Amino acid sequence: MNEECLYSTFEPLSIQSKLEESRNTAMLDTMNAAQIIQEIGSMDEQDQGEVIAHLRQLEEERYHQEQVKIAAQRLQDLEDGLEEEVPYAEAMELLRSRL
Repeated sequence: MNEECLYSTFEPLSIQSKLEESRNTAMLDTMNAAQIIQEIGSMDEQDQGEVIAHLRQLEEERYHQEQVKIAAQRLQDLEDGLEEEVPYAEAMELLRSRL
């Protein structure tokens, strides 16, 4: 098979999967949390496990993103501290609030 033939073979599948993803996204946009929870409740145990694993992954990613934000803010605070003079009492209070 030549390259052009392979490309044309896989292109419709890609378009089909994009359409399906678009439909799924549209369906979720119209569902509220209670409906989503009800839908998950009606799934078999294996599918529920996959949903739970996905939610745990999302939670972990959000936690890591938050940790990065905190670290970036601490670095900025350190940089600001090197550029500005802060009274001792204020500096100690700032440090305690970050712990």
